[in-house]
Amino acid sequence: MEQPMNPFLRKRISRRPMPPRVNPASHLNPGTRVPVAIIVIGHNGAAFLGECLASVFAQTVTPDEIQYVDDASTDDSLEVARSFADRGLQIVALPENVGMNAARMAGFDRSTAPLLLFVDGDNVLPPDYLAIMAAELAARPDAAFTCPGKRFIGDPGAVAWRKKWPSDFT
Repeated sequence: MEQPMNPFLRKRISRRPMPPRVNPASHLNPGTRVPVAIIVIGHNGAAFLGECLASVFAQTVTPDEIQYVDDASTDDSLEVARSFADRGLQIVALPENVGMNAARMAGFDRSTAPLLLFVDGDNVLPPDYLAIMAAELAARPDAAFTCPGKRFIGDPGAVAWRKKWPSDFT
């Protein structure tokens, strides 16, 4: 028996039109625009945010929008984010710490793109991350989401890779 969808989530999702499918080979064409908003979330992550945002802006394809949602940081995170404003970064500064999930929803609510990519401020994306994501969604029209690998930089010098498919863990 199918579980009913949470009405709050249904309301949020139903506002978004279905995106046009991206050509699976588009990742071969640098600069191709994809209908995605990259939403970077952070709280007191100034030490890592610059590298994270640099990786977002170094994607081989171009997202429709890039946001940084600051969850009431008390360090220099907003100053780091402002250094990317001239490249088109939209900055949202939350007045109080609401937690990472609520910060993601703040980005969701401000986004106009039909597809979303949430990135924590201590992650570094490989340059083809968004291209792979768009190509995988285009190649699998029945897919609801995808998660290509990303590099975590939360602790200096510690790097881990996230596997792409659940079968990779067996």
